[in-house]
Amino acid sequence: MILDVRGEICPYPMLKTVEVLRRLPPGEVLEVYTDHPPALETIPTQAARLGFAWRIEPVRPGEWRILIYREEAPTLSPVEGTQGASSSSTRLISAEQLLQRLKDPTLRILDVRPVLPEAASGYPFGHVPGAIRLDLEALLAPAGPGPEPLPSLSLLETRLGALGLRREDVVVIVDSDFGPAAGLAAWLLEYLGQASVAILEGGWQAWLALGGPVEWEGRLLPPVRYQARPDPSRLATADWILQNASRPDLLLLDVRTRSEYIQGHLPGALHFPWEGSLDLHPYPRLLRADLLKARWAALGIGPEKEIVVYCESGARSAHTYWVLRLLGYPRVRNYKGSWSDWRSRGLPYVVGETPA
Repeated sequence: MILDVRGEICPYPMLKTVEVLRRLPPGEVLEVYTDHPPALETIPTQAARLGFAWRIEPVRPGEWRILIYREEAPTLSPVEGTQGASSSSTRLISAEQLLQRLKDPTLRILDVRPVLPEAASGYPFGHVPGAIRLDLEALLAPAGPGPEPLPSLSLLETRLGALGLRREDVVVIVDSDFGPAAGLAAWLLEYLGQASVAILEGGWQAWLALGGPVEWEGRLLPPVRYQARPDPSRLATADWILQNASRPDLLLLDVRTRSEYIQGHLPGALHFPWEGSLDLHPYPRLLRADLLKARWAALGIGPEKEIVVYCESGARSAHTYWVLRLLGYPRVRNYKGSWSDWRSRGLPYVVGETPA
């Protein structure tokens, strides 16, 4: 099977590859074509976690083929997920809880999975009953050329309103496997002031494991006016980081792979990979809160800090942002644009395993 993601940037090459791998028939090899260097880290990392072997081959200068094939998945001990949430607006919801609320007219279920016809995967091929599709690529697409990591506020309002979404709605986000897509959608809506946002723990995998009902018919809601109330304390920019770099309570957290971190990171940034907060078997779910907090404390990450999370483009970091918020860390910002934005500005960075 061939998956061509040339021309796409983080996190979409990785998200689309994972979606295809979950449906890859036994004995078949997946060929992924990419021209995005960070994908040479993120795709193999996720493939290995799903029990696949991989090999990278150059196609031509600036383009690569990643061959991915099945091998026996490792066995891990299950870890109990966390319970509860840090606030009424930031939380997880289990598949069982969502099933009980399916007929709630105040609920808006947003399916953010990428649609991959070649893998018969995504919203048109089955979704949670009542869900509407949120195309993250389309939502976050810039209006024109330029380096801005987010579209204008008015454009985001227009695009969300066209989906029939109101800021007052109670939202549940469903992705493939409780990964960066869910984190990115949840962070963005919280930044825009959404009244209540939850992520389905385990994503579509958890829903299928429960045996939840599946709907194939698409849902469209009448367009409405979405009125955002942005919370600037949830967003970091390069300028903000530079202006606050000398503060003793500021902590930069790089959640990319270790190899990406070693090749270059923001001065002073600590490293904790985004997947480090998850137990991946039988489907991704959050590790115990006490275990995560102990790991973070050992790195010097505490609730007294103002934490700026970043990755390559702001999706993996949005997932970690959500986990930190969920576990009660009050001052957390996502750097949308992240490493790509920082490097494009020619700002200083550090190479190696140490923060500075």
